[in-house]
Amino acid sequence: MTVLINQQTVELNQREQAKLLNLLPYWGLSLNQDQAIGPAFDKHTINIHCSHSYLIEQTQVYLQHTGLTLMQNQQQSPMYDVQFFNNHDYPISVQAGTRNMTYNLKPLHPGSATTVQRFIHKNLWLPPGMEPYTVIIDASYQSRSAEWLAYLFMQQMSDSLLPDLKHISFPVYQYLVKKVLTPLNESFAKTQFFEQSEPDLPLSPQPKQQQAVEKPAPHKKQVSSQKGSHFGHKQTNQHTINPFKNGSDSDHGGGETINPFKRTHKQQTKPFNPFKKKR
Repeated sequence: MTVLINQQTVELNQREQAKLLNLLPYWGLSLNQDQAIGPAFDKHTINIHCSHSYLIEQTQVYLQHTGLTLMQNQQQSPMYDVQFFNNHDYPISVQAGTRNMTYNLKPLHPGSATTVQRFIHKNLWLPPGMEPYTVIIDASYQSRSAEWLAYLFMQQMSDSLLPDLKHISFPVYQYLVKKVLTPLNESFAKTQFFEQSEPDLPLSPQPKQQQAVEKPAPHKKQVSSQKGSHFGHKQTNQHTINPFKNGSDSDHGGGETINPFKRTHKQQTKPFNPFKKKR
């Protein structure tokens, strides 16, 4: 099969062609009757309310190959209201429509992809519902927010359900990214290479205050997140558990780290002599 990309011919075998047709909707692309690959969302617009204009500009860079145009028209109701919160409990949350339903999404951590299906949109999926959408992003993940928004906007514009990608391996996927996607949008293609160097972000925003543990430190039992917790979930009210502390005292105190090997300084008291005569 021969396809046209920027008026340049690219040769694909039959298996590569079948896999490419499943990938194109995820990339915001389509194949026309002339076997030319082009934008799938040409002449479509999304009105966004966001106080960070640079974020809209960066998201537009990721979407330039799709034909989708982002705009900020204060005179119209926005389809998306993007907000940044400090110390938000999740990396990204989405409120769909007016039902007051909040969906806490689970973005994929860099380098932890197991399948192309999860990796292609970084495990971010727009929840069902009607616009407007309110997107809340923890401020510590601001450097990745433009990429995340690009995925949500492409899913919003898709006319049908996205196809299953379980049959596509990473080597084949990387080959098609380099062969097809890179010539159309190099900036977006860089987000689709699994071995790329991504921003050095923490797995979870670190607590604002941490108390130093005295050495030698006692055996510590670390409080872990609950099973099935989201990536980036911040634990609150964390404290060090002292294995030598009585259970009845576990709920008291001001969160001070207790060192069982530290000597306590008691107030000096006069010894009591039971044989001493009272005056």
